Amino acid sequence: MKSMLSILGGFLTAVLVIGFALCLSVNSLIDQYGNNYILSPDKVPNSDVIIIPGAKVNQDGTPSNSLQYRLDLGYELYEKGCAKKILVSGDQNAEYYDEVNVMCEYLKDLGVPAEDIFLDHKGIDTYHTMYRAQKVYGVTNAIVVSQHYHNVRAVYIGRQLGMAITAVDAKDSKTVSMAKMTLREYGARFKAFIQAGILKPEPKELEDPISIFSDGTITQNQ
Repeated sequence: MKSMLSILGGFLTAVLVIGFALCLSVNSLIDQYGNNYILSPDKVPNSDVIIIPGAKVNQDGTPSNSLQYRLDLGYELYEKGCAKKILVSGDQNAEYYDEVNVMCEYLKDLGVPAEDIFLDHKGIDTYHTMYRAQKVYGVTNAIVVSQHYHNVRAVYIGRQLGMAITAVDAKDSKTVSMAKMTLREYGARFKAFIQAGILKPEPKELEDPISIFSDGTITQNQ
């Protein structure tokens, strides 16, 4: 009995060690890959669209610090002429939680015309955001605006799906624990490696194509 338990314990330990080593390797791979395409605002090439992934919205309906930093930088790049359209993508699953409309209203308050803002209401995670950008909105090249830890993964996913993606880093929020976020990213990047690098699953719901060069108001008020 002790021999069996010893063998089982050794096996489980080996599995954990291998799994941990694999996560470290995948994290390093995606980090190195993504960093090649993260550029400063003055170096990023002009693209068809700026993609701003969603983040936490406060209970009062205002963007969290992290999200506000993304939106402000996205607006800055739009004003510089880096892209003529902005695609905001996020979660709108719950009746009382809505990322994309909050993002849209914030950008309109900054002065972005409504027709230049597209809303993806089903960007439930980074993979869905990038996959739907390509398949629903016809995006072939884009600038992603998010925090660095997120941009690395978004670039990897987008390029594995065949898009020419670059990114610009927004400021980090001081209210977010970077240690906690770093730990979370190990799992998120491993998931991205499986999804975008190997399986490439199609999301359950894909609407009819909407050209990113058309009028963004057709995606609003939903």
